[in-house]
Amino acid sequence: MYLLSPFRHVTVMGCTDCTIVVGAVSRLIHVLGCERVRIVTACRRLYISSCVDSVFPVFTASHPILAGDNRSCQFAPYNTA
Repeated sequence: MYLLSPFRHVTVMGCTDCTIVVGAVSRLIHVLGCERVRIVTACRRLYISSCVDSVFPVFTASHPILAGDNRSCQFAPYNTA
């Protein structure tokens, strides 16, 4: 799924086995309860809660916040190729 418009806040909830490319997020992107997703974005803050086997190639101005039961999550440099 490609959401290329600029956003203020984004919430991704309950997704499984998908790739989501989000345009610039000026504040917070919240990822909640996802499994085997790949979320590519540039944001000010990334908040991840209860995600499993997910990959996050992101560009962010601060460290991601991890809450809940996160297992096998990977972080990578921002790359949309």
